[in-house]
Amino acid sequence: MFNAGGPPVVTYNPRTSRNLESELASYLGQSGKALFITGPTKCGKTVLVERALGRSNSVWIQGSDLKSIDVFWTSIVDALALYDSAELATTEQQTDGSAVRGGIRAPVVEFGGQLTESSTSTSSRKYSRSRSHADLAREALERNPRPIVVDDFHFLSKPVQKEVARAIKELIRFNHVIMIAVPYDALAAVRSEPDLGGRVWDLKVVPWELDELAYIAAKGFAALNLTDANGQLAAALASESFGAPFLMQQLCFDLCQVAGVRGPQAPDTQILPPSDWNDFFNRIANRVQPPIFDGIKNGAKTKGQPRLSRRIVGTDHSTDGYGAVLLALKECGPTPVTDLGTLSRAAAKLVEPPQTSQLMSGTLGHMSDIADRGRGTGDAAMVYTGERVHVLDPFLLFYLKWGTWEPPKG
Repeated sequence: MFNAGGPPVVTYNPRTSRNLESELASYLGQSGKALFITGPTKCGKTVLVERALGRSNSVWIQGSDLKSIDVFWTSIVDALALYDSAELATTEQQTDGSAVRGGIRAPVVEFGGQLTESSTSTSSRKYSRSRSHADLAREALERNPRPIVVDDFHFLSKPVQKEVARAIKELIRFNHVIMIAVPYDALAAVRSEPDLGGRVWDLKVVPWELDELAYIAAKGFAALNLTDANGQLAAALASESFGAPFLMQQLCFDLCQVAGVRGPQAPDTQILPPSDWNDFFNRIANRVQPPIFDGIKNGAKTKGQPRLSRRIVGTDHSTDGYGAVLLALKECGPTPVTDLGTLSRAAAKLVEPPQTSQLMSGTLGHMSDIADRGRGTGDAAMVYTGERVHVLDPFLLFYLKWGTWEPPKG
């Protein structure tokens, strides 16, 4: 019922008041423009587009695969199975056992043949491309438009972003192009491309409000015949989901598991809360510890000099600059976005001697680099830019708050 990581069915929330689906439909009803969908990770951007277009009726390209503009065009021609020539090889077996082989190379056409009583014939085709992939893709899409979706557009390097922006400028005359990205700086390269001004629509998918997250629980509970008095349990789970429907789905699933709910119950069955909320959240957080956490906690390798030790206020323990940052992030909520000044003031109350903003900025830069290198094919867990810390992974926020972890020793 609660599907964390997969397309939701019963528990899908269209967020009607946000006009997300209607804006997407309005874009698809016009031509000559590209659409940029931005928002925090795991906030439903991809699900929104999938429900509107479907995977089979559009061309999906993963940003992590786009190392060059050539990959962009190749991805399109591969998805559309475009070829401009074919080689036909034929083998004819006669009744006496002898074989005659032949072949022909020609533009792509349909071949046919006729067999006699005294022979059998088999043939095979080998398709190839002799023209540039860009030309093949443009011509095919102009004849038969099919929406192109570039997911995780922010993964593209700046030079490749610029080249793709130029390609998009050509395609949007006759074909829809949708780019999906996290928001911190994803539009810069596209906006700087001449002649794209006014031709790029923005659709911002903001973090979910508590009532929007509670909707997921309410729909799922109703389908399972569960009663949640005054929506108390839905509200409790929503408040710890950090604006992410993905995490809300997971918490709802675990609550049902704890309550022994494996399928639809008798009508009006009351779903009970866990006996200990702290233990409930702690157990889930420890299970889903983000792989990058140890990396950003341990920090960059030192070059022989020991790190400056800072005593944790109110304890006999000490930590280093990375530990001070993590403690300060937790003290500030944690929240998806925290500015350097707020973080520095929080750290000043937690460690002695206080960490200067300059030192903290350097530490955050190292943590951001570590997160970027360790992102794999997903979003970076955190980004430090413009003196603001963006924690992009709601599971990292959840683990910082509820997980069992200790700052590194100073």
